[in-house]
Amino acid sequence: MMEEFYFLKHPVLMNKMKRFLLPLLAAIALPTSVFGLGYEVKTNLMTDEKEIEFLMMATDSVKDDIGIKKDVYLFVRCEGGDPEIFVMTPTYNGENNLVGVRWNEDKPSYEYWSQSNTKTAYFVPDVKDFVKELMQRYFLTFQWEPEDSNKKVVRFALNAQDFKKELKQAQKDGCNLGL
Repeated sequence: MMEEFYFLKHPVLMNKMKRFLLPLLAAIALPTSVFGLGYEVKTNLMTDEKEIEFLMMATDSVKDDIGIKKDVYLFVRCEGGDPEIFVMTPTYNGENNLVGVRWNEDKPSYEYWSQSNTKTAYFVPDVKDFVKELMQRYFLTFQWEPEDSNKKVVRFALNAQDFKKELKQAQKDGCNLGL
C-alpha cells in the first residue's frame, strides 16, 4: 500500500507539488482583496462620498531596504471625485524625489514628484495628463533612487490586469480622470 504513495517520500516530487499546490490552494481559498488587486468602491460613512481604489502590480519586483524582494504598485485613489495616482515602493526614499518615467520605448523623462509622508510613495503631479498617457501606451517604466541605495527600475504592463478597464470604470463611477 505504501508503494502507491511513493511520491510523498520523494523530496523532489514533494517540492514540486508544494510549489504548485500551495499557490493554487491560496488562490482558491483567499478572497482577491487579500492579494491587494481589484477595483473597490466604498462610501465614506462621514461624508457619503464615493471612495474608489484600485492598483496595478509592476511586472518586476525589487529588493527593499533589507534585501527582501518586494512588489511595486501603481495605485489609483479617488475621494469625492478627486483622483490621486501614485507609485508605492517598498523602499525608504528619503528626500530623493526625482523619478524617471519612460512610456513604451520612448526616451525617458525625469521630473520631481511629491512624496508621501512616509517617503515610500511618489505622487503623479498632473493626473489627467498621466491618465491620457496611460490609456495610449502599453508600458510604463518607472525609476527612483532610494536613500542610501542604487536606483531601482520597474515596468508596468498597462494592458494587463484590467487596468485600463478599471480607469474607465472609475471615470463612470465619478472619479474625475479626464477621460
